[in-house]
Amino acid sequence: MKVSNISTSKIKPKGMFLSKYDLHSQNVHYAMSFGSKTYAKVCGLRSMQNIKGFERDIIEAYRKELSHDIWGNPEKMKKWTIQKVNDIAEKDYKSSLLDDTAVKNERNDVVKEWLNILNKEPDTKRNPFLLLKIMKFVTKNLLNNNKALAPVINPFVLSQSVHETAKSGLSFEKIYYKNMRDFDNSFNVNTEEITENGIKGKWYIIKVPYAKDAIRRPGLFARINNFVSILCKGSNWCTRSAGTVGHSYSGCTFNVFIDCKGSPQLCIIQSNKDTEKIETMVGKDQYSPIPKQYKSILNSFIEKHKLKNN
Repeated sequence: MKVSNISTSKIKPKGMFLSKYDLHSQNVHYAMSFGSKTYAKVCGLRSMQNIKGFERDIIEAYRKELSHDIWGNPEKMKKWTIQKVNDIAEKDYKSSLLDDTAVKNERNDVVKEWLNILNKEPDTKRNPFLLLKIMKFVTKNLLNNNKALAPVINPFVLSQSVHETAKSGLSFEKIYYKNMRDFDNSFNVNTEEITENGIKGKWYIIKVPYAKDAIRRPGLFARINNFVSILCKGSNWCTRSAGTVGHSYSGCTFNVFIDCKGSPQLCIIQSNKDTEKIETMVGKDQYSPIPKQYKSILNSFIEKHKLKNN
């Protein structure tokens, strides 16, 4: 097409004077695509190409909730993530389909206990993005219209899985469930889930091998020591310190009751000579009487396993 008879004096400069616009407005944000280099460069923010690992996973998982102004700024993104973790912890996860009050409350209690343990793990303490990713896994099935419970807490497996996830960058869910399966086959541990007097929890029954048998399985005592010490954390029992089981309790059986919050409440140690005889029997505070609400749980276990308390 031929253009003619146009006076150049009538042509006015066209363009976008950025000083007239709020670059952080929603209109400008959506005019430039999510994570675009142009928007990032103009506003001094990071682009998606510069974000890796668990932080990027979180941004992609919560894309609808995040603006570039937040995830493009490292400090704002970290602050948002920490607040999101707190929101998850404070949410009410009670189900309308669960009748028992104790079971209804268990959902909330277990979620808080997951967070309590994760807040003490070095890898999740320094990486809030990994922490949020794990808490998202913990709560994903806790809907108001179902009876799902939070994943079972095994403190030993949890600690191991967090470290492996932080190191590998792989799925915590897959690592945790794999380690749970492997753990069940690593040495002789039986479990019994119980609900009594509105208290729900699990007995861990650990048979410590005799030294002459353990010598054929290098590292077995170390694994049992680690496991028992993690189970007993939160109590004032000597077994909460790694290295106190092994040879000292060769041939004994440890019975530890952990409540639904992952806290140790009872411990019974059976003799290595007379396996039905109780050598030690204590509550969470070994220097105080066992609380009334746990006495019936203790007596039920003794009666079921025909142990001798004398």
